[in-house]
Amino acid sequence: MENYGFGSHGQLGLGNIGNQETPELVEALNGLKIISISAGGWHSAAISESGDLYMWGWNESGQLGFPCNKLQNGERPKEEIETICCLPKIVDLDDETVVAVSCGSRHTVALTENNHVWTWGWNGYSQLGRDDVSLSDKPQRIQLPKSFLTFQIKAKFWSTLVIGCLGASA
Repeated sequence: MENYGFGSHGQLGLGNIGNQETPELVEALNGLKIISISAGGWHSAAISESGDLYMWGWNESGQLGFPCNKLQNGERPKEEIETICCLPKIVDLDDETVVAVSCGSRHTVALTENNHVWTWGWNGYSQLGRDDVSLSDKPQRIQLPKSFLTFQIKAKFWSTLVIGCLGASA
């Protein structure tokens, strides 16, 4: 996988916060077969063939699924806080296999092979499908009807779309 463009928040995954004018190999993912990618406002995601989810970039609202400064309030040591993550890191979704990911401006949504939809990041317009938080740096499964079969997910700017049907066996 190669990246280039504006990289001020580590969103290129190249290990720095510089801009890149020509395509450059994302060394941290070299040797992995990447089956899906998504780019948000300031963050990026990739899914490997084995279903691992990798994320990198700006984590200002927890959109990477790693501890962010806004939510930790000094409860964690500064070295555990991920404000900018310049290299891809694995996000753990309870060891589920990820089959789709989509990045919004400051939030992320993922779909696992178990038909579970997970969201995290900024929730200013309820785009996480939850009403209990304004932002979350911990991926959490959203509750869909038990018989809902998800076909596709899409995050865009400040919204999330989950396409599927009721009545199917999940």
